[in-house]
Amino acid sequence: MYEEFYGFSRRPFSLLPDATFFFSNRKHDDTLNTLQGALSNQFGFCVVTGEIGAGKTTISRKLVDIIRSDYHVGVVSNTHEAFGDLISWIASAFELPLHDQSRAELHQAFVEHVKRVFGKGKRTVLVVDEAQNLSVAGLEELRILANINTDAEQMLQIVLIGQLQLRERLNHPDLEQFKQRIVVHHHLGALDHDECLDYIRFRTTCAKGDPGLFTDEACTAVYHYSGGIPRLINRLCDTALLYGHAESCPVVGIELVAEAIKDQQAGVLSSAIWKQTSAAPDTQPP
Repeated sequence: MYEEFYGFSRRPFSLLPDATFFFSNRKHDDTLNTLQGALSNQFGFCVVTGEIGAGKTTISRKLVDIIRSDYHVGVVSNTHEAFGDLISWIASAFELPLHDQSRAELHQAFVEHVKRVFGKGKRTVLVVDEAQNLSVAGLEELRILANINTDAEQMLQIVLIGQLQLRERLNHPDLEQFKQRIVVHHHLGALDHDECLDYIRFRTTCAKGDPGLFTDEACTAVYHYSGGIPRLINRLCDTALLYGHAESCPVVGIELVAEAIKDQQAGVLSSAIWKQTSAAPDTQPP
């Protein structure tokens, strides 16, 4: 792959969420600070929405890394009904034994677990990613779980992370009680032009590469194609690096990005990357 050719310690534009690649900027910092503030102020429900690929999952993982020592944290990302009961995934997130228990038994086991943890001086935080996939019944189940809380004590706090459809789901008339409990509803927007350039340089630097590897013109082209959505930025930059390696280009310019854009739109990869001789060792760019 291109990592050795460009001197990277790892792939800088992997599509896998990774908290070590958390990009500190106004939008992402505001989201993270809002969630931390909501938890410290003992708000029961917090909601973060954003476009597909806006970086919500990376931010949620960064949040978990930050708060793990102060809170008892569990993360659920399998939210679709096809993957099983929500309460089973919640129990699994907190490593509670299942043993073929009924939903009612799992519910009670989780409530007792939260009480025990609170008795030891910690509040429980449940982070639900991909929450737009939750049904009305699933969201109502979370509201019922939160009934463990009292006006004086917030033993369980719930953070919902999801796409824009989550907003629509929360407007369902059967969820009026749930909606009234949401204290924070934050929307994560796309990166602007300058943030996109800084993001690309940040990712290359995190992977021990040259921050100037992508020219300003190339970064601008990436921005216009991606609309500032981090996942699309990553996918396009990763493809451009593949092409740059295949063509032994020391710098990723606008021509490489344009080629990657054209091929991504066509759903193909350049034949140049298949022409690399696997026996030929990588060399550093001149």
